Amino acid sequence: MTGQRQRHKGFRLWLILLGIALFYWLGKEDNDVLGVMTLGLILAGTSVCWLIFLRRRSDIAASGKRSVLMGILAGICVGALSSFFAALLMLLKDLRHAHIFPDYPPELIIATLERLPAWSLAGGLIGLGLSLLFRVCVGARGRKQ
Repeated sequence: MTGQRQRHKGFRLWLILLGIALFYWLGKEDNDVLGVMTLGLILAGTSVCWLIFLRRRSDIAASGKRSVLMGILAGICVGALSSFFAALLMLLKDLRHAHIFPDYPPELIIATLERLPAWSLAGGLIGLGLSLLFRVCVGARGRKQ
């Protein structure tokens, strides 16, 4: 039970730091696309990690083909959510600042959402690669013992 509390404590600290970074970014006067895309990716990764690792029940043990499938699905979710969260952050910043000429024009927000299928595919391929790498590393460690 203590390990689970410690894990949640570390995740809680990560969420606090992420919230501080988001509030700092929302207050800045800039229109950098790289920053908002990075924050969208971090938000998506945090959401998927929370769903998979922290909310997972003990009877769901991912091994073999199931771990590879979970890696692919997690990557697809991170790719799709990163596009969605980036567009949402752009919209929130435009609404908060309320300039005559917005920091992120509507065309840019729509173009970010149009990239959702490509980012989902890229995320799925990255998830496949990472899950296969993890499977090989865990298998090699098990054979050495």
